[in-house]
Amino acid sequence: ESSYREITRFEEAIQRNESVLRFLYELDPEILRVTDNNGATLAHWAVARGRVDVIRVLHELVPEIFLLKSTNGKLPVD
Repeated sequence: ESSYREITRFEEAIQRNESVLRFLYELDPEILRVTDNNGATLAHWAVARGRVDVIRVLHELVPEIFLLKSTNGKLPVD
């Protein structure tokens, strides 16, 4: 099961270099579909932080995560 700790590690990596996302996707595409304890995806996090570069890469690699709602019913773009 995915955890908040995993999301935090990904967020730290994303802040350093967006190519990390592509590397992680190549290792395991499911890794970009993780959620935190509130059901938020990396797309939720990227949108909340205004990370347009990350949003573009996520949309290219795993566009379906933009249709996933968090546990409180929010889409990443809400």
